[in-house]
Amino acid sequence: MKRSITRTVVGLLLIMGGIVLLLENLGLLQVWRSWFWAMIFGGGGLLFLAVYVGDRRQWWALIPGASLIGVGLLIFLDTVRGVPDEVRAGVMLLCISLAFWGIFLSDRRQWWAIIPGGVLIVVAVIPMAARALPESVVGGLFFIGLGLVFTVLYLFSFSNPDLRWAKWPALPLFLIGLLAIFAAQLLTWWPLLLILLGLYMLLRTVTGRR
Repeated sequence: MKRSITRTVVGLLLIMGGIVLLLENLGLLQVWRSWFWAMIFGGGGLLFLAVYVGDRRQWWALIPGASLIGVGLLIFLDTVRGVPDEVRAGVMLLCISLAFWGIFLSDRRQWWAIIPGGVLIVVAVIPMAARALPESVVGGLFFIGLGLVFTVLYLFSFSNPDLRWAKWPALPLFLIGLLAIFAAQLLTWWPLLLILLGLYMLLRTVTGRR
């Protein structure tokens, strides 16, 4: 069964690749090239997802399947005006992230998939958030996001005690993120300390205190 599925997928991919190269050589992809490639990558991704649907033990197929669909969406969004680069890249990364979450949800023993799945979400969301947030805050949010990934992993330790170790990377990541945010704010507002000190000295002078 496994060999037949593999042969089917490889055969279909070879056929699709041959058609694409033939059309490219004949110059028939000039006008609709982006749309065509988006459909090719998306179709290839659906083939891998079909492998997983046919046999849930083939969880590996989710990774190339979601990745190819993500690339297809990236190419498609490139044809849409006004879509920022961060959004296009974020959509692709979120698609890949869904593959790892699907692996974990299909088999809770595959807890390792939470880490790449969560990290990809953070990497996808932070650049988009950076468009609306100060640069000094974005770096701290990145570490806080990574801390949340390990926090989610730690929450599953109630059903799997082997995951209790996840709290140790979560705590320092949260601390680094908070320090980065507050340190950046301190660098901005520290002159207020000089102003307060100056006002205090003037007040002592006016009141006649030494």
